[in-house]
Amino acid sequence: MKKFACEMCGSGDLVKQGAYFVCQSCGTKYTPEDAKKLMIEGTVQVDKSNELNNLYELARRARNDNNSEKAQKYYEQILLMDPSGWEANFYSTYYQSMNCTIGEIQSAAVRICNCEDTVLKLIKHNVLNPIKRKEAVDEIAARLIEISDMLYNAAINHYKGIGDSIRSNYTQEMINNCCRARDICYYFGDYVIDIFGDAYGKDIAVPCWKKGITEHNGMIQYFRHKESNVNIIMDYVSKIQKYEPQYSNDAAIKQLQREKISNYILIASLIFIPIFYIIFVSLL
Repeated sequence: MKKFACEMCGSGDLVKQGAYFVCQSCGTKYTPEDAKKLMIEGTVQVDKSNELNNLYELARRARNDNNSEKAQKYYEQILLMDPSGWEANFYSTYYQSMNCTIGEIQSAAVRICNCEDTVLKLIKHNVLNPIKRKEAVDEIAARLIEISDMLYNAAINHYKGIGDSIRSNYTQEMINNCCRARDICYYFGDYVIDIFGDAYGKDIAVPCWKKGITEHNGMIQYFRHKESNVNIIMDYVSKIQKYEPQYSNDAAIKQLQREKISNYILIASLIFIPIFYIIFVSLL
């Protein structure tokens, strides 16, 4: 029995659609004349390594073209064939989260956080070349800072776009979304140290922690328990100072001081205005 074998990915699943035969795995189209050349006798023996290499090429091409939908599709196919590969494990999750809606920001960020530990361990165990290993971790860090920023700003901008009369009803939702986006960077820096020690601390963990602190600073004004959040920020400042002793972060503390001053003014006004009113009335 004659069967087809796609030249691009090796798949035998070609279907005639209109005037072309279309590979259902990678989408490559063939004219009837070209399709005849692909027909072979007997059972198709698919070279899985060749198919995998071709899928990686297609996935990376989509990634370079910023085509997140195609990149997600190809990486998900790769993951089925190569479940121990860090690249497919990371990017299949990454692009799924990149394609989320506003209502899915929190779950998308949590999904990213949940894959970080697994991906770093796959790199540690499977990427033996120390230069390529660091390149892989560095690549992930850059992508995580990017998606953290995207999800964080999407949540903030959506919140600010809600009408003044009902915006307060969505404050907690915005806080939850922003916190999970922030955690992408906080957690990754922590995992890098847990898994690789101090080797990547200064170059990789520190930039991630700094991004998390920047986002956390931007939310201080919305928290009910501001002081406990400032304490979390200062914990990460201490982690950074191990690698950069001169690093400091005054934004959160200054915000907290402003909040305390405002509270003191409010309390004073609530106490003294009635007293002044009583004295004024008694003098009349």
